[in-house]
Amino acid sequence: MNCCSLETDVIFFHPADSGRVIHVGPTTIKVLNVAPVDALQPSPRVTFTSSGRAVRSRFHQLDDDPMQETFRLLEYEDELDLLAIGVTNGEDEEGRALIQLHDNQTGRLRRKIDLVEPWDETYPHELFFDKDTIVHIEQKSSNFCCHVYKLRTIRK
Repeated sequence: MNCCSLETDVIFFHPADSGRVIHVGPTTIKVLNVAPVDALQPSPRVTFTSSGRAVRSRFHQLDDDPMQETFRLLEYEDELDLLAIGVTNGEDEEGRALIQLHDNQTGRLRRKIDLVEPWDETYPHELFFDKDTIVHIEQKSSNFCCHVYKLRTIRK
């Protein structure tokens, strides 16, 4: 991911034991297939001027704009084969968040769940997802708050 951000990127193996790698940046999530070592070939990505001078790209703006949607947490539910992604959307000043449920195979968004509690970025958060239950744990100083969400089937 080509970005310049104060948020840290996270890279880990996909929990579905599929051999894929998940790269979570502040504004993008990529699910990558691991290529065999002998298939990797370096490809230089350097731009040169007509006189032969190498040009480096510079970033004039950070990607962690508080008004921009930012990925915070990612949890995989193996029985439903869904990825639950914690997202702050920057719509309110106090920090609002939602959980996006994505199909693990296609990446298609299946459902959005608004979190009732405000999201304070200065404290750590954890997300657990199992079948029809999402648990959001936030730490505020030395106190822990646990928020439980039960999913219901939407009838059309």
